[in-house]
Amino acid sequence: MGLQDNAQTNDATIYFDDYGKKKYSINKFLVNDLKAILSSLTNTMEYVTDFYVYRNPRRSNQLFYNADKWLWQYEHRFVVLTTDKGVFWSLERKAEGVTMQRSEGMLQKEVIYKYRRNERLQNSKCPIEQISHFACPHALSMTEVFSHIWETHLFQDGYHTGTNNSHHFAKKIGQFFKREPVNELRNREWVAEWIE
Repeated sequence: MGLQDNAQTNDATIYFDDYGKKKYSINKFLVNDLKAILSSLTNTMEYVTDFYVYRNPRRSNQLFYNADKWLWQYEHRFVVLTTDKGVFWSLERKAEGVTMQRSEGMLQKEVIYKYRRNERLQNSKCPIEQISHFACPHALSMTEVFSHIWETHLFQDGYHTGTNNSHHFAKKIGQFFKREPVNELRNREWVAEWIE
């Protein structure tokens, strides 16, 4: 029980921060309320151009990223999506809940280097690193991305340190982008290395 957090529920609270739009900064919303906000910020004509996975250390004094099966103990992973409108979105899960951030313009990369308005943990031995990337030639809109998230209850799934952590969360989002015709996946075979 101690490892579990936020059991699946329609009333799950999501932290959402839109850098540059004070109206939506540093707030927590119920899923249904967030749906309305996101529909006002996105449209069917905003398409994902790139998919990234980044990592940063779980502790400020960490000296290395471990590469064995207990990887999740040493690194936090988060997804960054970029769109044709010059918008950056970050999506991630930690024990305290799901966090979604949006930034654009001069503040584009805030979602990479900040978490809930604070600098992300990193140091000279374990910097914030991009570990995966692919361009998205398949036309997939942000509206479609969020529709998938609502339909699969991805934001409402309960957190578990060993079986449903930031790595699992990133993989589930990646699997959605992987569900494309085989000929669309020729340039992203790397996906199988960490999603399957």
